[in-house]
Amino acid sequence: MRTLLGRELPEAELAAALDLAAAGRGGLVLLTGEAGIGKTALAEQVSANASARGFRTRWGASGGPAFWPWIQVLRQHHGELGTGGEHPWLRPLPASARPDEYARYRLFDDLAGLLTADGVPTLVVLDDLHWADEGTVRCLEFLVPQLRSASVLVLGTCREAPEGELARLGARIELGGLDVGATGSLLGRVTGTEPEPALVAAVHERCGGNPFLATEVARLLRHTTAPVALTAVPSGVRQVTALRLAELSREAVELLCQAAVLGLSVDVAELAELAGIDPPEVWSRLAEPLRRGLIGTQPEQVLRFPHSLLREAVADRIPAPERAALHRRAATAIATRARADEASTRLADHLTLGDRPDEAAVHRVRAGRAALRALAYEDAAVSFQRALDLLGDDDRDRVRRARILLALAEARSYSGALTEAVADYERAFELARTVQDGETAARAALGCCVGNQLALHEPRLLRRLEQALAGLPPGDGELRARVLARLAKELDPADTSRERRSLVAGQALAMARRLCDPASLGSTGELGSTGGSGRPALQGEAGRQLSSGESGSSGGPGSPTRPGSPAGPRRSTSSGTPAPLGNPANPGSPANPGNPPALSSPTGLSAQATLAEVLSVYHQAMWSPHNARERLVIATEAAAAAEQAGADLVAMEAHLWCLLANLDLGERNAMESGLAITGTLAERLRHPLWLYYQRLCAATIRHADGDFAEAEALTRQALVHGRQANHPLAEASFQHHLARLALDRGDQSTAQAATDAYVTLVSAVPVLSPALRCVTLWLRAHLGHHVEARALLDRLLADGAKPLIETTVGMPVTLLLAEVAHLTGAAEHAPTLAETLRPYAGLVATSAGCPLGLISHALANLAVLTDRPEEAESHFQSTVDQARRMGARPWLARARADYATFLLAGGDSAGLEQARLAEVEASALGMPVVAAQAKALREAR
Repeated sequence: MRTLLGRELPEAELAAALDLAAAGRGGLVLLTGEAGIGKTALAEQVSANASARGFRTRWGASGGPAFWPWIQVLRQHHGELGTGGEHPWLRPLPASARPDEYARYRLFDDLAGLLTADGVPTLVVLDDLHWADEGTVRCLEFLVPQLRSASVLVLGTCREAPEGELARLGARIELGGLDVGATGSLLGRVTGTEPEPALVAAVHERCGGNPFLATEVARLLRHTTAPVALTAVPSGVRQVTALRLAELSREAVELLCQAAVLGLSVDVAELAELAGIDPPEVWSRLAEPLRRGLIGTQPEQVLRFPHSLLREAVADRIPAPERAALHRRAATAIATRARADEASTRLADHLTLGDRPDEAAVHRVRAGRAALRALAYEDAAVSFQRALDLLGDDDRDRVRRARILLALAEARSYSGALTEAVADYERAFELARTVQDGETAARAALGCCVGNQLALHEPRLLRRLEQALAGLPPGDGELRARVLARLAKELDPADTSRERRSLVAGQALAMARRLCDPASLGSTGELGSTGGSGRPALQGEAGRQLSSGESGSSGGPGSPTRPGSPAGPRRSTSSGTPAPLGNPANPGSPANPGNPPALSSPTGLSAQATLAEVLSVYHQAMWSPHNARERLVIATEAAAAAEQAGADLVAMEAHLWCLLANLDLGERNAMESGLAITGTLAERLRHPLWLYYQRLCAATIRHADGDFAEAEALTRQALVHGRQANHPLAEASFQHHLARLALDRGDQSTAQAATDAYVTLVSAVPVLSPALRCVTLWLRAHLGHHVEARALLDRLLADGAKPLIETTVGMPVTLLLAEVAHLTGAAEHAPTLAETLRPYAGLVATSAGCPLGLISHALANLAVLTDRPEEAESHFQSTVDQARRMGARPWLARARADYATFLLAGGDSAGLEQARLAEVEASALGMPVVAAQAKALREAR
């Protein structure tokens, strides 16, 4: 295999990387160095060597539309193997494509699967990454970790060392200049003669060993008609290019300059249009530049400059006064030959340089909208920001600015840059209110909520939503319903706004129902009308179930799902349960010249999708520990509405609400049905956040079954998905699950380590919720830190337990405190805890997808603390019956052990049988602490 001049060492390093990839240990190598240093040449050489070794090779060059390097890779893959043609990057983008952060995740995952599917060693070269769009870089960052156990090596070239994630993921090879010997060999190859040593030394000194510059000098030497003195050897590419252009005709130089204006790659038809000549004349005038290597050819009537440095040097020959006019002519030529929506970025570039800011802004907006459809969110954000930079500050431009700000915020939200997105939503909101654009203000107010990752009920969000409502026209509307629903969600249920929250949520739901039934508009007493309680009257099967007290759980929720356009990313509540966010912005209609560009997501929410979204929010607004059956009815209706609208992510969320409600109710068959439905839907959507929640729920149920190994495996899967979704509590939730599993297994060291990790993680949460504090307290108490736990319990219950129970995590929090009171013997707190929990006897307490236990079990132990034997007996028997009915074997073993302790303390020999059964169950499950407790009870008698 041929070796590149002066590159023996980096070639050897890359050969070693190919060896590792062939052995199934792929990865990323980055070639860095200044322009012209030979990065592309070395990559081409390595690619040829890899092919000779049996590698499959793919090549993608940056500098085109969004994801262009990957699109080229996919095209080559499809052309060679016939696979990958169904990938969205190889299909025309639908005009109605809907942005979704996790739709892009699925695209990246599909690409990774295609490249690694058959295990054939593969080299992927990504050239000129310094020009790559952000989406291409994000895709690379996603792909590289998956290559560590695959036979795929990615070789990227870039001018400067990368920063951030790529720097951590990839190895780096820095290319320096050629030495004197390699420079001389290069000159000899190009000129075809042996150069004088003095000339070699002069060229090496002036060019710094840069192969491109040295090659350009060699070409000058080969083609020049006069000798070049050693002192006149040019030191820069512009000087070299000027000397080479001096050998050409005026017409050839003029046409080369026009080509340089069009870009690095030039469509011959566009160049002909710009020059006002026919395509054959283009080829005729460029014959000599083609012969001299100043420009080259590519397939499909495309010309290309050998290097960006050469193109820039040619473009610099255009006199400054003529450049703006030439760029305007270039825009006209491009618009004549290509569809405006396909060339919007290029048109905007030329119109900006051609001093046409208003027209350029229109095309920047179009480019942003096209990038959103392509899921190139970072590119979209750049386009929208550049459009803003072009606008003036008159009233018309302020309206446009507000709407473009809204689109910018949306793009940043989908890219995961939530802090920047919220700042843009806030700016859009304030500006839209100033210009009295109520719709834009309302959409911006909804968008401001995307940063509320932990559902902290922030007053500033409430104020914006209230102001947004005031700015919308009266009467029913999808946007008004969504703002009302979000307002209800942001109202804090723990303060005096509880009744208002219920009323506002009811109003939102009533409006959403009317929008789905136009015949009911303007009437009263129709579907969705509210009664004195502020809650909507439920109709149809949902209403019959609620009024008759049916749980709707006999077979579990879930009509068949069907594909649809996924909505935007969702977030979580502080308890870790899923919470709907909705589409944060849907900014209007397409832009066009002469009118303020009312930007929009490519599709609006249908009335049915709005109903599904509002039902989901209403479900949270009316969440209470005592209304699991009512929540189940609402969630079931939300799932059906979402499926009808094709809103799969809302359907997934609603099905999870159904699963959690059935878990609260202890409906075992419905729980299994819900796991199957959500598992199938989550796998089909491949949405990290919902995969995370589904795996947590599955881990919860398997833990309650006593299948500790499966529960741990599911918990670890949940952690992977939680990290992919950037869930703020994924790590803490994992440690919580791990600690509980370890405690059940009697593994104190693992439980202690997981607890310490959990405490460290939750201490970083800005506002520590009661659930997080109580989990810490419960874990510390179970590890034997009773004095510390007792002191914290006293502080938490200084005002009694009732203020805690009314929150969405009130029931599990109170259960945790009840168990700590039992462990630490805090009899003084037992009465208030028991009074708080009695209405929920028979329910299951869960939080953050983690099984906490049966309310009846906690009530039984509290009754023991307060010396109420009859009540304790009743609750213990209920607990045993419920745990047995649910198949919750660990809970059954613990309940029997505590029941035995209670009975034997009272002299009841029936406790021996409960102890025997507890020991048998705990031993079978691998719960040594409970087994030892039960055995000790029997032996003591």
